[in-house]
This record gives sequence, C-alpha cells and structure tokens, in this order.
Amino acid sequence: MKFFILFFIFFFFHHFGIGATISSLEHFHQEGPNFGKKIFIQEITSFGNSTSRGSITVLFDRSDSEINNKRADQITPYQNELIEKLYTPTAEVYLDFLSFQDVNNSNSSNSTNKLLTTNSGYCLGGSYGKANNKFHFFGDGCFYYGWANVGPKEKNITYKQNDIETFGLKLAPAAGIFVSPEKVEIGLKLPIFYIDQKTSTLDKNQFPGYQIDRGSNIKILGSLYFRWPIKECLLQMELAKFIDKDTTLWSLGAGFRF
Repeated sequence: MKFFILFFIFFFFHHFGIGATISSLEHFHQEGPNFGKKIFIQEITSFGNSTSRGSITVLFDRSDSEINNKRADQITPYQNELIEKLYTPTAEVYLDFLSFQDVNNSNSSNSTNKLLTTNSGYCLGGSYGKANNKFHFFGDGCFYYGWANVGPKEKNITYKQNDIETFGLKLAPAAGIFVSPEKVEIGLKLPIFYIDQKTSTLDKNQFPGYQIDRGSNIKILGSLYFRWPIKECLLQMELAKFIDKDTTLWSLGAGFRF
C-alpha cells in the first residue's frame, strides 16, 4: 500500500510537472480544514532557449479567506516574479575594432627611456553565459590581429618602427545589468590580453649599449562595457585601463545574438 501511494505521488507530479513549460504552470489548489492554507505552484524551468531541465516548487502561505478568493488566473504576478528570476543561456559572435597603447623601456647601463607603442586592429570572437531580466553573467573571448607603431615617449631617444604585425588573444569574465526594457546593458569586465609582437632590436651603432625591455606578453585590464541590442544584432563598446600601466584601450564593434 505504501509503495502504491508513493508511486501515485511520483506519477502525479511527474505527469503534471515534467515536460511543461513556463507558459503552462500547473496550479494545485486544495481547500478544506486540513489543506486550506497552502497553494503550491510547480514550475518547470524549460524556458526561452534553455536546454536545461529541472523544477522549482514555490510555496505561498495564505489564510483560508484569502484562498477562497484566489483562483488560478489570479496568480499571474507570482508567475512573472518567477520568470524574471530564471536564467537562460546567451550566446553571441562579434567583431570589434580595438585601439590601445603600451609602454616599453629601452634600457642602457646609464639610463632608461620610454617607448610608446600605439596598436590598432580587429578582434573576432564571441561570448557565452546566462541572463535573466536583470543580470547577465558571461565569458568573453576573441582573437586579435593588428599592427603597431613604436616611437619615443621621451625626446632623448629617436627609435621608431612602423606597421609591426601583432597577434593576440583576449579573454574576460564579465557581469552586467540591464538598465532598460530594451535590454540596454552596462557592466564590468576583467580582460586578460596575450599580445605577440616583434619589435626590431636597436641599432648598436646608433644606440650603443641599449636594449628593449618589452615586459610580459600577458596584460591584465579592468574595463567598463556597454551593449545596445537591435533585434537579433547588437552594438558594443568597451573602455579599459591596463592594471599595471598608465595606458588605455577602447573598442567598438557589432555582433549577432543566437
């Protein structure tokens, strides 16, 4: 008998819960001296583009008099509240134009001179994460290809090199918030930028005893980003600063949302 009761309960909740969607929430409303104080809402989180499945049971306590006045079609505010909290997958591809500066040193036994590298190029990549009606958390990455010009930051050295081919990889965790019903987004990123750039060595006759110190190829930045959705497309902008240097990066691009 106990087995039959357990099997019936399992079948009942399985039949009315699994396979449902957010748009068809099941409401169980029992009235009587022993059951009149509870409303159960069984919600299945298969919603939007989500491929994950699961269930959330939300329990609302109400008095007998309130329950007698509540009908299933009056629980819409609770449904909306639940929907707003649900996270669904997000995926985008994009192409950004990047511009940033970097500072390297030309060192000798007697002095150190600053060289300023100005970089421009394109970053092709995408992002994947999860979002609800308020927040967006995602990982972002792109492959960089560009060119650089190197010149003196100070007047006491005349080194110069143009059109240096540059490759890179930019990865970042990100967190944002939607600030309008149209899902305009603002947030923060923590990019890690690997840069492969080959500058020529200094002429030993012109710069005796000098060597270029390029520093680490891995750069860490802090950035502020903005996104504007246009139907299935998006425009995005990023403003960043290198953590260990007084140099900046900005990017502007467009993408497509799946």
